Amino acid sequence: MPLSFPATRRVQPDRHGSAGLQPSGNPPSGFAACTGLAACTGLGMSPRLDPLTHRFAMWAGRRYGTTCADIGCGAGIATAAALVRGARVIAVDPDTTQIQPLLAQLSVQDYARVDLRTGALPALKLAPSSLTSIHVARVFHLLDGPDIRECLRRFADALRKDGKLFISVLTPEGDYWSKFRQDYERRCAFNETWPGAADSRRPHLLDEHVLERELTLAGFGVEEFLSFPLAWDPSQICCGVVAIPQIC
Repeated sequence: MPLSFPATRRVQPDRHGSAGLQPSGNPPSGFAACTGLAACTGLGMSPRLDPLTHRFAMWAGRRYGTTCADIGCGAGIATAAALVRGARVIAVDPDTTQIQPLLAQLSVQDYARVDLRTGALPALKLAPSSLTSIHVARVFHLLDGPDIRECLRRFADALRKDGKLFISVLTPEGDYWSKFRQDYERRCAFNETWPGAADSRRPHLLDEHVLERELTLAGFGVEEFLSFPLAWDPSQICCGVVAIPQIC
């Protein structure tokens, strides 16, 4: 029986982007391996704001002075974009050395609005109903299905009722993963829960249907889907989603 999802806005892919680092090698597992994966495969933070991160920064800015979280902050591109718009940011990464050059350039006032934490998903703890937004850019490809499900449950607990969740993931779309797409479609046809589960050849690939299913289970509604390429490798397509807590 086919899955049925609520109507959502879907934005066509933005095909602009410059080629850069080319992924290669076997992806490590676990969020704690994020630094190594970014270094060896180019799956880390964008050199510029992608459409999903831009929406996060604009939303954080419209809630001036409130607190948001940038999980998997890397070098701090999304953190900086939220800071300059007036937000307070909890910046989380397994390797906080990457963001130090950014922090060194901040004024005393801006530095005071950054709460830098060394942390890993899904164990990261956030205070209940404390955040107006959470940004998680290309982190879920490092996690298995149960960990993704646990993360979404924790995000739902940490967000305020008027908050928003901003997630981007790697998908099986695009030329880079074309050899896997037929197998992915076969797994979908057999209703596998996690058809893009990681193995020695690739990270965990997700699509909008899997994301929407898991977000719904965690108590979110989808406000918008986006599709866009990696800025440095347009052969890899990301899926972005803006989700909001469903108020019972």
